[in-house]
Amino acid sequence: MATLKVINNISLATSTGATVTAKQGSSSDASTTAFDVTVTGTTHARDGSLATATAATIYDSTADLPATFDHGYFWSDQACQIQLVTSATNVTTDVIAKVPYVFTGKILGATDDTNISAAATTTAIDEITLWNGSGSTMNYRLVIVD
Repeated sequence: MATLKVINNISLATSTGATVTAKQGSSSDASTTAFDVTVTGTTHARDGSLATATAATIYDSTADLPATFDHGYFWSDQACQIQLVTSATNVTTDVIAKVPYVFTGKILGATDDTNISAAATTTAIDEITLWNGSGSTMNYRLVIVD
């Protein structure tokens, strides 16, 4: 077993003078205190670059290990889109340049606007694909951990 240390926080000063914050861990922990998650430690890390107006699959569960995972982390130096694909559905979302995008290894993409009213059945991510439409070559880092 291994320990994944998570530090992820935000802080925003509002126009009313209040500061809104959110962070990992317990409410009494400092924003700089890592939240420890026990993992098996199987890791897939990929650094790469992607030309503008190009799509690329950067993770495929049939070729990359781990075949399933619990924690995903993506970062790029350009705005892009990331597509998380399962055997039955997919979700595509915008990623802000230089802001980490954190996700779990299971998703449920819905084709309607029905709100969740009970536990959903999620499916393991099989592929992760990127689209770079930023106008510049994008550098990225993907880390997935089981």
